[in-house]
Amino acid sequence: MDMTRLALCLLCLAIVFALPTLGYFFSGLSFLATDDVAVTFSRHWRLGVLFLATPIVGLCILLLVRPEDLLRWTPTGKAWATYRIGHVANVAFARAELASQFEQVKTFALAHDPVDAPMAQRLREQLLALGGSETPASGKATTPVLLLTNRTQVAWIDAQTQHLRDEGLTVIGTGIDLSASLEWLWRRQWIDFRRWDIRRVDRALALRQVPDAVTQARLPKAVVRVQHVLCAVAALVFTAAGAVLPDQNGQAEDLSISQFPAMATFAAAVWWGLIAHQVAKRTRTPAQLLRAGFIGCVVTTIVVGLDFYPTADGKLTGGRMLVAAAFLVIAWVWLSRQRSAVTFWLPQEKLTRAAKHSALGRYRDWRTLTWCFAYAMLWVSVLRPFVN
Repeated sequence: MDMTRLALCLLCLAIVFALPTLGYFFSGLSFLATDDVAVTFSRHWRLGVLFLATPIVGLCILLLVRPEDLLRWTPTGKAWATYRIGHVANVAFARAELASQFEQVKTFALAHDPVDAPMAQRLREQLLALGGSETPASGKATTPVLLLTNRTQVAWIDAQTQHLRDEGLTVIGTGIDLSASLEWLWRRQWIDFRRWDIRRVDRALALRQVPDAVTQARLPKAVVRVQHVLCAVAALVFTAAGAVLPDQNGQAEDLSISQFPAMATFAAAVWWGLIAHQVAKRTRTPAQLLRAGFIGCVVTTIVVGLDFYPTADGKLTGGRMLVAAAFLVIAWVWLSRQRSAVTFWLPQEKLTRAAKHSALGRYRDWRTLTWCFAYAMLWVSVLRPFVN
């Protein structure tokens, strides 16, 4: 269990007793608890307050009073990065910038899976910019640099075993999973380059004082921004046509005159969500994502246009559609300008179904779904005032 799940479990336990507690002490919030629960709580309110305070106090003790015990018990990579770095003693672990680590590589031979050619080119440029020189032949003065990503094939690593087993440097470009046959890789020096930011002057962004699990996804800032915008577009397409916007009577308003626009709206929202997920997981090439984005723009334009329909009282929902259309235009223009910034992150070719099962990255990533849900709630609050 990671720290986020631990905190959520304790907070959910507290919420069970927090609702009747608020309804008991604040008359305006009495709707938070049913009549039977309110009566029972009024008889045992001291015990209810104790049950409410226990998980909250326990969480505070873990996070504030005894952080060393929590970090010692938490598995590698399961603690919050900022929390772990802030509580580990500087005298116990050394810290260095990524740039200083790469500057030690004077002559290097870069090895990578052919599917990771764009990312390898980005790494090559940064090593050369720091004074290194590349040579195709390996020697005593040459440092073998191995780039691993979630699309690196185990078969390719096995084919390069004899060459890669030499002393060298392993650079992690994305979150990966290592099989038992690759345990020898753990004996090499590892550089966590998942953020793809070689100049980390901030103390919290330098090399970790405590090793971080490489199985977790760490996205570059440019990719994170693109993912957030795509999730916001997916949530807006789902919300703008009234799929989750309640009307004044608390009933869900109709999507359109027929069911077709409703199905098209849902399909367009899922389409943009899949694009966001594919960008984060690196499952599509730049050409495929560009084609998918063009199809999404055409379908979304049609869906948004269909939302200008008469409501039950003969009014148009034009106010919210102007807000939605303005955001979509700005988002599409911005996304079109980010192609060069995220091209290195995407694979050179699409993996086959069999190749996906032999790749290093088989972990699950729920962030796209989480952000889509969060942005949907945000769009509900933003677009609600424009509903007629």
